[in-house]
Amino acid sequence: MRDFENDRKKNLDLVLCTPASGRVARNARTLRSYAKEKGIVLSEEEQRLLDDLPELLETPVGSVEIALEAKAV
Repeated sequence: MRDFENDRKKNLDLVLCTPASGRVARNARTLRSYAKEKGIVLSEEEQRLLDDLPELLETPVGSVEIALEAKAV
């Protein structure tokens, strides 16, 4: 896994949260559009796996339930 913002190898970041109440913005990013925006190059297999995921929209966060972070190595 890579930290594409800082171009460093890292192990894992995971945050599970509940969505905030209210509406999702009309132009909310999806996981697919975020990967494209960041210029993440995927193999054909990785792209297929990403395309097979449900559409995940960026939304405002309500409560963070679990946060796990691994430091860059």
